[in-house]
Amino acid sequence: MGESSQARVYDEAQECANRFREYCLAHSLLDFSLQYDTFTRYVWPLPACRELLLNATYTSSPTMSRKTRRWLTTSCWSGCPTAVPPW
Repeated sequence: MGESSQARVYDEAQECANRFREYCLAHSLLDFSLQYDTFTRYVWPLPACRELLLNATYTSSPTMSRKTRRWLTTSCWSGCPTAVPPW
């Protein structure tokens, strides 16, 4: 399999991804990348969102709690003034 074959495979994979995204948009569906994009643009900036996520760590598994705390404290803690850290 040469470089041109590999490039063709990548082009076809990209075309499939583009067509799937177009289908999702045309039918009001959210694939993972659209869910992530929607979340980061419209939900994540809301202080209430971060507060709810912090508070949800109380009911999560220990592993999920640690990961959520790490994610929130490294990415947005300064933008979440009313949240009380659960640790």
